[in-house]
Amino acid sequence: MPVNRTTMHVVLICISLSLSSWARLGDAREFDGVSLEPSLESLVFEGSELHPSLRSHRIELLRDLPDGLEFPANPHVSADEAFVHATARGGSQGRLDGAGMVEALYARYTDGESEIGFYGLQAGTAVEADQREAALREIWAHNAALDRTYVYRRGPLLLVVWLWTDGPLPESWVAVRSKVAQIMGSPWDVRKPVLRQPPASDEYVINPDGESPEWSLKDDRQVLSEDPFEAF
Repeated sequence: MPVNRTTMHVVLICISLSLSSWARLGDAREFDGVSLEPSLESLVFEGSELHPSLRSHRIELLRDLPDGLEFPANPHVSADEAFVHATARGGSQGRLDGAGMVEALYARYTDGESEIGFYGLQAGTAVEADQREAALREIWAHNAALDRTYVYRRGPLLLVVWLWTDGPLPESWVAVRSKVAQIMGSPWDVRKPVLRQPPASDEYVINPDGESPEWSLKDDRQVLSEDPFEAF
């Protein structure tokens, strides 16, 4: 039997309410136990805060810095245009500049044998953050597969955490990632489902060859739930 426009309106309202509830639950999970408004400053740590074996690298001993990267302290957060540009270049293996980024973080830690570093960026808009995230995940995909680099995203913040070592993975590597995840969440690329717009009530009919349903409106405007159920 065909289901007319009134039935479809009832169904679409139910779907809308269900999706709204699902979205609210998703938001609650996303922000559960994590700062609602993280900032690059919240990612500034001394080495010992990340793991007992780590220390913040002395600036004068740092090598292989990205071109043009200058800073007075390690770690360092700044909105200086040159600093943002140099950090963006370093955090993308030289492929991207600081366009669309408004602030940057650079940090280097060592245990005497291994090196762990942060490239942090704050995007100016959600669109720029989305584009930068996609690009960074592609750039660092190989290193991520080797468990040497992870890309984190939380709102406008993007963070590349990398490891260099000649030997096995140090214990500090797990500790650093755990500490970062408390603020930034999972480093995995979680893609939100893209929902299609449901068709209008006059765009399709269920069982078009059936008879039209019959029911009586309560108070001349409400359809009892039993009637659509019987119609379906």
